[in-house]
Amino acid sequence: MKVCFLIDNLGSGGAQRQITNVACLMKKQGTDVSFVVYGDADFFLPTLQKENIDVCKVEAESYFDRVRKVRTTLRRSGADVVISFMSVPNMIACMAAIGRKKWKLIISERSCTPSVFGGIKGLVYRIVSVFADCVVCNSKKAAQMWKQFCPHMKSKIEVIYNAVNDAAVYTQPQIKEDEPYRMTVAASFQTVKNPISVVQAVQMLDENNKRKLQLHWFGRFISANGDDSIYRQTAQYIEQNRLQDTVMLHPESTDIFTEMAKSDCVGLFSLYEGLPNVICEAMTVGRPVMMTPVSDHDVLIGAQNGFLCTDTDARSIAEALTAFLQTDRDTLLQMGKMSATKANDLFASDVVLAQWMQVCRKENAK
Repeated sequence: MKVCFLIDNLGSGGAQRQITNVACLMKKQGTDVSFVVYGDADFFLPTLQKENIDVCKVEAESYFDRVRKVRTTLRRSGADVVISFMSVPNMIACMAAIGRKKWKLIISERSCTPSVFGGIKGLVYRIVSVFADCVVCNSKKAAQMWKQFCPHMKSKIEVIYNAVNDAAVYTQPQIKEDEPYRMTVAASFQTVKNPISVVQAVQMLDENNKRKLQLHWFGRFISANGDDSIYRQTAQYIEQNRLQDTVMLHPESTDIFTEMAKSDCVGLFSLYEGLPNVICEAMTVGRPVMMTPVSDHDVLIGAQNGFLCTDTDARSIAEALTAFLQTDRDTLLQMGKMSATKANDLFASDVVLAQWMQVCRKENAK
């Protein structure tokens, strides 16, 4: 079987991480895998090159030129299955499927926000989705959203949770009792990741809890559209409120699992998410997790393995941080073990790969 993956670019985003994980799993299993991209970011390119996965970059002068060239590239790829991730690549893949084709088209929805179906672009997305043979959502919440906005696709919808990178393995904590409680956050600096609310929440903590906490945020400073204003606002707030010893901002890391292993807890504070890779990976590494009520939070997190923020605002985050800082490390260790047990049931590579291969081979829904 030959599978061709389509995504906008190979930057450090969650969708890029996940499509890379799935492609590498298929490659190791013996599937002929290739990529088509049309953007410049290449954070995950070395990972694909290491697995000898070919990447074709489409150069285009306009959106319509891109659609035409991607369509031509996919139709000449010789693929048996085309898998696209994210709404715009999904739309382009659906447009490429118009007319007779010899390949099965699987589009993968990574978002849980209804805005993907809003406006003119959302209307086009809903219309052209009919040319997809299957929609794979990475959360039950996303599947429910698709059934609501695209009832004509109901019989084509599947749910497959994220595959976790093989580099994410259970790691016994090596943290000393007298060290500050360390939290790792891995997210780019953009509004949806909510960094401003997080630093505001830290400022709300009493002085004792501030001294107990070290929050290390790793992420791309500049957003996909070239805007670094959220990073600058976050850094400025930290400086103005003298939080430099409590909140540390770092560039994106290629070794985020090592950073997670150094931590007492891994946090995610987004306004909305698909299934968050960072939470799946943190659970696999064996760490308690803290998250806002996004995606399938009721599946991922419970009192036995983490801390749920009741909302995405600063006060809710501050309350969850306080609960974390008041939990002794023996309890945190047990919570991490529970995370690892859950992760093995939900995200184990062999389980997720088997589900993807089943969808690839499944007869198209009518």
